[in-house]
Amino acid sequence: MKKVLLPAIAAAALTASVSAQVLIGSSSGSDYTTATWTNGATNAFNGWYITSLAGTSSSISDSVGTTGRTSIGSQAFFIVGNTNGVFIDVYAPLGGLLSSGQSISLSANYGWSDGSRGIEFTSGSALFRFEHDSGGLSLKGTGFSDLVITNNAYNTAFTYNISFVNATTVGVSASLYGGGSPLLSTNVIVSAMPSEIKFYATAGGVGAGDVQNTGIYFNNLTTVPEPSTYALLALSAAGLSGYVIRRRHR
Repeated sequence: MKKVLLPAIAAAALTASVSAQVLIGSSSGSDYTTATWTNGATNAFNGWYITSLAGTSSSISDSVGTTGRTSIGSQAFFIVGNTNGVFIDVYAPLGGLLSSGQSISLSANYGWSDGSRGIEFTSGSALFRFEHDSGGLSLKGTGFSDLVITNNAYNTAFTYNISFVNATTVGVSASLYGGGSPLLSTNVIVSAMPSEIKFYATAGGVGAGDVQNTGIYFNNLTTVPEPSTYALLALSAAGLSGYVIRRRHR
């Protein structure tokens, strides 16, 4: 009996560890329309949670927008706050914690410097964020000084990558969309592994006709390796357990 039980316990332990992983897969604006990308909509992560305060909006649209931004897709996620400085917040729970061997990537672009917008990685509380304001782009967070990625982020698209380093550290990089050497590559000490992404934006004090230029587009949210890889590992472990059982019975 012990010979059968031990491999079974090993397979169960692997399955339990898989369930703790971030379970994103991938998601892009082309998976939705403006009408279907709403608060409570399901996705490959764990659902979207979108605020809907007066004057804020969320939509699926062409990321070039009206200001000539570098495109990250003709169908991308877009959010914008209102002229009274009210933020719109969009949360994407990741279904688990970033774990060993995993990384998260996404792309985003910005238009005008008015207002403020960014991408924040959280785990019950804020950990760190990529923030665009006053024309620049910076990495900000608790426990370290702001790191300037570029002083001129107008109409420019970026790719962000967050990777597991160890139990208290994540690797963070930001590059120009489409490739090239990272503009920033560093390690960040965190109190917990990221389990959620928060996208936020406010229009600041611009006129009503200019509000759309102050939002943030984001797209192509992905984890590597994706959950299917872990599923294959689990199947391999189960197959190996079966092989061991058969060998021991001979």
